[in-house]
Amino acid sequence: MDASRYSTIRVFDPTNNEKGYKVCHQQEAQEFFQQTLLGLDQKERLLAQWERGIQDLLLSWFRAELSTVDTTCDTKYRVLAGLCLRCYVSMPILKACKKLASQFCLDYRLTYRELLSYVLNDDGKTPIILDSDGKAQLVVNKQGEIEPGLGQFFTIDVLASYRLNSPARFSLDNWAYLKTKQHPDIKRCLAEQGLPLSSNWSLLGRVKLRHLEQLYPRDRKLVETFHTVYSQDRQQQRRHRVNHKLNPRVNQCLEPRDDQLQDMLHLLPERGVIINSTKELHKELTRIAKGLQEEEIWSRRGSPIWEPLEARDPETGEYVPKELPDLNSINTIDHLGQSELQDFLEQGLIEVLDHAIAQALAEHIASLEQSRRYACFASKVIPGFRFLYCEGKSLKEIATVVKMT
Repeated sequence: MDASRYSTIRVFDPTNNEKGYKVCHQQEAQEFFQQTLLGLDQKERLLAQWERGIQDLLLSWFRAELSTVDTTCDTKYRVLAGLCLRCYVSMPILKACKKLASQFCLDYRLTYRELLSYVLNDDGKTPIILDSDGKAQLVVNKQGEIEPGLGQFFTIDVLASYRLNSPARFSLDNWAYLKTKQHPDIKRCLAEQGLPLSSNWSLLGRVKLRHLEQLYPRDRKLVETFHTVYSQDRQQQRRHRVNHKLNPRVNQCLEPRDDQLQDMLHLLPERGVIINSTKELHKELTRIAKGLQEEEIWSRRGSPIWEPLEARDPETGEYVPKELPDLNSINTIDHLGQSELQDFLEQGLIEVLDHAIAQALAEHIASLEQSRRYACFASKVIPGFRFLYCEGKSLKEIATVVKMT
């Protein structure tokens, strides 16, 4: 656990041309955080060894509807607990801006600094608490009196909307990232740049026929298998919500669960594609989705992502012309040609291997089906190979699983 995260806050700083923000140390927050941990009883201190335990304590003090603190020091505790948490969430907010903007890092049309003013607007100084409903931001003045807040600090919005008691809650870091991504001004700014905010899984789930036709045969089979499992599960979710009179919309396309990836692994050999693990399958699907996302960006902007002719000098901060390759150089052209040829051959090798394996399996199964003695084992060939090569089971274990003993 990094305790400094609870006492340093990232604040938007337009005068900082390099970073766009400054890091401010909060001495009060540091002292409160240290004293709070030292003041816990043994049971609470054991719980506080876990990051979430600390955050739960601070949130229970900061938010009035959850507070169990003695009313004589209620306001003071709430302000300082909130300050610690404001410091903590400022880091994932900054990371979210960098991650979102990095998708345009090739053409510098958008930098993360342009997003910071929307979400790193907390000055780290104003004492803030929430009202009894946990919604409105209130300011505690120097006399200790509570006044209506003049603005909305985004860090407070993140903390106020965090579902502390939800069994399926996000981590505080992930919640801050999600809220940053969903910020209306962030979404508007990214939309103006043509950046789609769809997740990888949303893109794969709604891929169109014309996109499928442009994919390599192997990638096309992966996407079709993804549809078979993932889209079917989402339809079942919708039916479940309708039957239970819940909101029928299933908005989020979450990452496929491990059991869904396992189902895909089982179906892929039928399409002539062999992948050894769910981790490898996840990586392959992410790669395909990235290509689809780039194409979506191109279609929205009317042009592909391009690389600028200038690069920023980290020492001076000025932009200087890049050193371009000599197009008349035979070595450069040869190198590019060799690289393209190598990529083509590698992709071709994968397709040939997939085809050869699928053909050999089909021929072997057909041979067994024609045998009076071994026909009953034909349906066990593909599961047997999957258990052997994908899951590393022994022949004895496989015989038991496929009921050949």
